Amino acid sequence: MTLSKLIRPWDRLHFMMRDFSLWLGACDGRCPQRPLTERATTPQGKRFIGKYSLSHGLISKTAGNAGLRLVFIGCLILCCAAALPPKKETLDSANEGMALMQDIISRPPPQKGEEFGLLKVRSGDGKRTQVPVKYTLQVNENEWRDLYETQPAGGFPGQRLTVLHSSGKPNQYFLATKLDQSHFGEPALIESINANIPLSGTDFWLSDLGLEFFHWPAQRLVRKEMKKSRPCKVVESINPNPEAGGYYRVLSWIDSEFGSPIRAEGYDRNNKLLKEFSIQGIKKINGHWRLSEIEIRNDQTDSRTRLEFELVIKSP
Repeated sequence: MTLSKLIRPWDRLHFMMRDFSLWLGACDGRCPQRPLTERATTPQGKRFIGKYSLSHGLISKTAGNAGLRLVFIGCLILCCAAALPPKKETLDSANEGMALMQDIISRPPPQKGEEFGLLKVRSGDGKRTQVPVKYTLQVNENEWRDLYETQPAGGFPGQRLTVLHSSGKPNQYFLATKLDQSHFGEPALIESINANIPLSGTDFWLSDLGLEFFHWPAQRLVRKEMKKSRPCKVVESINPNPEAGGYYRVLSWIDSEFGSPIRAEGYDRNNKLLKEFSIQGIKKINGHWRLSEIEIRNDQTDSRTRLEFELVIKSP
């Protein structure tokens, strides 16, 4: 068998380029849609390739040398890339991520207020519970407090959580248990590293309500993308002291225009999704946009809690 038996010049070209075509995904006729030729996808073509490659070592050697040259060039490019200095964007992304989070946690709320709502819980076994909650925002000169007061429900006692935010200082959590219809016990101080405690049996940890992961020292801007039809900056927060059952890292989608989180995903120490946090609804009240609904889902227990505000707002 000689090359003269391949009548058409493009048929000769295909067999000379057989090994090179493997770089393009044409693997011995297994990809009928490859661009080089259609003839080699037939059984006759494949048998001819095998026979001709074995009996004419010159052609196989020529094609093989072309493949080796490609491998050498690829390795050379990789070596040159590895020798380049680290990109400045790595440092810039860390600085930008830290600056963005610092701006959020140091920004005091615009006004005091009081809202009422329901914590709607669906456990992993399908049981549903509704927990009445009152939220109060207290704003002072250099600090502000978030107060969550729940009523007894679902076998859990009522609780009062106070999250104290101070400029330049870690969050402080104070948790008290309801003793009777109108009295709470003495509040206990809970350090931020120990705040992964559910509020009244819900999926909201104390640290979730305090957005504790915004205070972690490692913050990095990883990308910019659209989420919920809004332009967002995606920031990765790394926990310096991860514990079993808690977050190791959190991804947050920050609205680029308003500078507020609209979604977050928390991952455990094995990098498995633990919780998803998302804003489900906002409403315009007296000319201001107000949060009306937040949902948090525990991906590992298949439970979820939805916080729905009635938006009955009083200004003290």
